[in-house]
Amino acid sequence: TVPDLTIILDLDPETGLARADARRAENTAQDRFEKETVAVHEARRKAFRAIAEAEPDRCRIVDAAGDPETVGEAIWAHVAPLVAANSGGANVS
Repeated sequence: TVPDLTIILDLDPETGLARADARRAENTAQDRFEKETVAVHEARRKAFRAIAEAEPDRCRIVDAAGDPETVGEAIWAHVAPLVAANSGGANVS
């Protein structure tokens, strides 16, 4: 089954790894994703962007560089119309 909507949070690897490092508790080891090289993260990013390009009716890329509220609003802008369409037009804002 293919989902109706796929949100791809796009962020350059250096920023993503810096965020992960900043939120990790002191004296806590990196997880398996954090241990991967920037090149691996960049390849993964390109792969997800290629999926979005190949499936534009389903996939939406959201710039994840903003603060959580801004990113959340961008996600909701894509999700809300789908929710409304599947809830009989109910107000979902």
